[in-house]
Amino acid sequence: MRHPVVGWKNKPGINRVWSSGVNKVWSSVMTVWDDNSRATGPKDPGTTPDIVFVGCSFTQGYGLNDPETMAWQVQAAHPNLVVKNFGAGGYGAYQSLLTVEELFKQPEVPNLVIFDFFYWHTIRDLAPLEWIRAFRDARGEILVPPYVLGDGTEHAPIFYSPWPLESQSSVVSMARLAYLKANHPSSMDTTADVAIAIRILAKMQEIVAKRGATLFVAVLDPWPIEDGSLSAEWISLLKSVQEGTPAVRQFLKAGADQGRLEFIECSPDETLAKPEFKLPDGHPNALANAKWASCINRWLNFKLKQ
Repeated sequence: MRHPVVGWKNKPGINRVWSSGVNKVWSSVMTVWDDNSRATGPKDPGTTPDIVFVGCSFTQGYGLNDPETMAWQVQAAHPNLVVKNFGAGGYGAYQSLLTVEELFKQPEVPNLVIFDFFYWHTIRDLAPLEWIRAFRDARGEILVPPYVLGDGTEHAPIFYSPWPLESQSSVVSMARLAYLKANHPSSMDTTADVAIAIRILAKMQEIVAKRGATLFVAVLDPWPIEDGSLSAEWISLLKSVQEGTPAVRQFLKAGADQGRLEFIECSPDETLAKPEFKLPDGHPNALANAKWASCINRWLNFKLKQ
């Protein structure tokens, strides 16, 4: 469902989601509570959570039934805590930051924010043409998610309506494409990637710390890698991320060493490069979610003993 700040949120209700990939179609049940969080148990606790997850469709658990998601498994392992999952399909790091900002404006806030971060989230945060094309509906309308540029300029969501005669005229269609390319270039340098990632992470940490809570950045997987299936534009964007990853990782490690945040890499071995951990559409399957939940639960168990 559309949202004026974050672009969209999970639609409340019991939703049957149909997915497809590699000549296979399957369905899953996604239960979403009234606060737009995906279910982490049979009933909505209706109280301020102790822990919230934020992130993209991998955090949301797209293509999986409710009990298969990592957040559900973390809740099951810690029944004395209340866990909420605000992961949403298509989110970049900036949208996760906006979600945290919204949550921390409430009178009661969680004690822990778990941000399931991927180094390539910053490609989404720039809203390049290759990414926003994914949000074109059957009528030709394009929803551009909120995005941020390397200089720190922040942009609210944009809704591009189809141009008159676009579906009938190749000239009009090409003109619109040129307009979109001019406003959403398919380019990013490493310096910009690092600056965006660090700015978002630092701001998230600051918002959480001001309310006495802790930010835990869990890098679930360094995926994706170049496997020969990407376009030249995507390869260029991905290359900037790969080159910038060491600097972003160093920022997170330094933050953890200085006690400003918690940081762990759950899959240094690139779990999602292995087919046994992926659904046919490329999303992480139940096995990957179990692996990540185990990683996060080990960290939680260690911290709860302190």
